[in-house]
Amino acid sequence: MVKNVVAIASVAIVQDGRILMVQEGQWSARGLWNFPSGHVEQGEGILAAARRECREETGFDVNLESTTGVYSFWSVTGDRVLLFNFMGAVQGGRVPGDIDADILRTQWITMRDFDQMPDSELRAAPLLRQIIEDVRHQRFHPLTVIH
Repeated sequence: MVKNVVAIASVAIVQDGRILMVQEGQWSARGLWNFPSGHVEQGEGILAAARRECREETGFDVNLESTTGVYSFWSVTGDRVLLFNFMGAVQGGRVPGDIDADILRTQWITMRDFDQMPDSELRAAPLLRQIIEDVRHQRFHPLTVIH
């Protein structure tokens, strides 16, 4: 039985062959690596949520350029999750380290280093690996598919 359907906005930022990752600090995923992401708040648009989550978790303001798509999976709490992943580019931001208290740190990781990370160090490893494959193969879609 589905407890809830949860909408998540996620941003993959690739710069100079590296991808920006965050290390989670919240109890349910402490120490796991993820893309900047989080719940869409009541009354908030999905694009606004993606920009907000990225700013809160990394300190960077981003320009959303495209989407790799919508991914569906079950959370560890039994919720059905619909994750909207966007490709973003850093447009500025605050001093690194001025980030959400639920984030332990941010780090630019090469694709090779990502490939070598064990699944046990990634939050929702199959999902993150699918997004990375979509990024590698440039399976991008225009933002106009989001209404």
